[in-house]
Amino acid sequence: MTRIDRLPAIARGLHATSALPEALTGAPFVPTVLGSAHGYRCEAYARSLAAVGSPLFLTRADGWLLDRPVPNSRAHDLSGCYPLLACGDWAGLESDLKALPNDFASIVGVADPLADVSPALLQQCFPDLMRPFKDHMIANLSQPFESYVSSQHQRKARRSLLSIEVEASEEPWNWTADWLSLYSNLVDRHSISGVANFSERSLVAQLRVPGALGFRALNDGETIGMLVFYLSGPNSYYHLGAHSETGYGLGSSFALFWRALEWMQTKGVERVDLGGGAGLAVSENDGLARFKRGWANEIRPAYLCGRIINPELYHQLSKGKRGNFFPAYRSV
Repeated sequence: MTRIDRLPAIARGLHATSALPEALTGAPFVPTVLGSAHGYRCEAYARSLAAVGSPLFLTRADGWLLDRPVPNSRAHDLSGCYPLLACGDWAGLESDLKALPNDFASIVGVADPLADVSPALLQQCFPDLMRPFKDHMIANLSQPFESYVSSQHQRKARRSLLSIEVEASEEPWNWTADWLSLYSNLVDRHSISGVANFSERSLVAQLRVPGALGFRALNDGETIGMLVFYLSGPNSYYHLGAHSETGYGLGSSFALFWRALEWMQTKGVERVDLGGGAGLAVSENDGLARFKRGWANEIRPAYLCGRIINPELYHQLSKGKRGNFFPAYRSV
């Protein structure tokens, strides 16, 4: 098994970007907890979600939760970091959860589908909720991706690469101004709300997370699309992608994913989690899910997991709430 802890930057932002306020660029993240975790499992990523909650370290499981205030109350609960709960040692998770104080009502999170953890252990850790949430599309790079990427995706990738150049960098923060502009366009185009409507400060911090890998699409020197992945051990996780209107017109997403998979395959990455579909409900009309499925040769379930920590507080907060939403008191 090949570990990919650091990959060489093959491009460092050759095209000038507009200046940014110092408060947004900042210095590289300096961890306050010793460790070499990358991506969703590291402190830097948890801190990038400060608008959601305060990071709480799981000492035995080697992962992070977010301490969140419960709306319209003085209570707090916990969640895994968006979009996945990732741990270095899942065997230690139950001990960490049992040690949580009763100050918290509950904990909820979506378990990493690439993690070496059995459904039985998840059920043990999360006795109140453990059910399939979304199917995640996985690209197993041990196979030539020309053999499984859909013929339509391959055709569109070849066409888009006639007018698009793709660069990769382990230092994607060099492209911060372009990224903020592209992500703003994504939010406006799709009316994104909730946790995925990241602030500029959060987006900038996410580019500096250890293991971040960026790919950008250029047309006549203009950045028209970007993808951000997180490398963690032998795996990679597709985090975010955004495109300009020119990028949508030229099919920059196809050029970017083709080159990204190609590049990661040459560097020894074993699997890429491309994520699931859009929204909370499964839909046959989900274009994002169809797009990701076209790059994948495996499908793995991501489990939604929940545990009531303080039953009395949980039921008090949930009074009058019905349905299968967890935690019930956060349903609308």
